[in-house]
Amino acid sequence: DAPPPEARLAAVGRIYLAERRHDDVMRLAHAYVRPYPVLSERLVNQVGYDLLARGEVARAVQAFKDNAAAFPASPNVFDSLGDAYCRAGDAPAAIASFQQAARVAAASAPPHPRLASYQKKAQAGCAPAAR
Repeated sequence: DAPPPEARLAAVGRIYLAERRHDDVMRLAHAYVRPYPVLSERLVNQVGYDLLARGEVARAVQAFKDNAAAFPASPNVFDSLGDAYCRAGDAPAAIASFQQAARVAAASAPPHPRLASYQKKAQAGCAPAAR
């Protein structure tokens, strides 16, 4: 069985997100992680930032933690988790996440294009200039 087209899944994810159906987006992302890992990572990230925007910080942190566990080779998931920790008021955890984003970005070949940004955030932590 072939999975549905990626563009269609992305469209469904956007619809669910607009309707605040976060759990449905998470299920969609998990169901299609194998054929579409980049889409899956992006959908979960979108859920996390939407939850942050709605003030649901604890749920956002958990979504970003899940994403970091699922995609440990992605610096973006650790950067996003750091942003959520900042919103939660946990600066030490935020700095650790930003540092992990920088380490993962530096380890990629060639180095990730956002490496300097990740390094800056790792140094500044939750300071406004870092965000």
